[in-house]
Amino acid sequence: MHAAEESSSSDKEALERLYAVLAGDDSQDRACDAIPERACTSVPANFFLNLLNGVCTKLAEQLVSPGLTLPWLLTAIGVPASMVGFLSPIKQVGALLPQLFVAARIRQLARRKWVWLGAGVFQSFCLLLMIPAVLLLSDWAAGLTVLGLLTLFSIASGAGSVSFQDVMGKTIPKGRRGRLLANRAAFGGVLTLAAGLGLRFFLNEEGNAGHYILLLGTAALLWMVAACLFAAIREVPGEQQGGRNAIEEAGKGMTLVRQVNGYRKYLSARAA
Repeated sequence: MHAAEESSSSDKEALERLYAVLAGDDSQDRACDAIPERACTSVPANFFLNLLNGVCTKLAEQLVSPGLTLPWLLTAIGVPASMVGFLSPIKQVGALLPQLFVAARIRQLARRKWVWLGAGVFQSFCLLLMIPAVLLLSDWAAGLTVLGLLTLFSIASGAGSVSFQDVMGKTIPKGRRGRLLANRAAFGGVLTLAAGLGLRFFLNEEGNAGHYILLLGTAALLWMVAACLFAAIREVPGEQQGGRNAIEEAGKGMTLVRQVNGYRKYLSARAA
């Protein structure tokens, strides 16, 4: 019993030291700005759970990128190029537009990590369902099915993004969130680069649909692991009031577009 306690204490100290290196925040002078006081002791564990979650999702996103991998896959099974062109727009619109309608509902939940868990598991199943679609359906049917599943995947991604921001705001101190996001991007980028080099070495110029199906399966597994990691984050119950109505906010946005010439020009440029 004593040995187990010593081992646990040693692991905690090692976690604290590693957290101090990556986040620049040690236990003797820990900053817990803008998070509940009782969540302060869980910051290192939550930091690394969030970091590992990010590594998994960043790698998974690159393995099934709508701008690269999915076009290759659809082209390999004979889907028309006109259909392939819808991949990236669906990913962008599907991930952003639904946030207007789910943000207020997510705000009503005391613990929001379960939204990300549900979204992550749902995204995993969307990727898995793409596999029999490209194996068993004709080119047009497979293309339409993949586009439909990507739409559902993107909608879940949008809901998960709202949840992620809320959970990070409740579990990671204000001054450490930038470092967390930077570490997520850095470590995920390194693994993505390594995966890309590995694929280039093993696939050479002879990549076929089977290889891309393997990528789909791997990405689905990574999303499932990411969901489990996010579920393990220690999130204390939060405020459930203050959610805003999406229709009212959209109306305010349109008023802003009409009244502010510079903002209108900015949106026009971005749309173009």
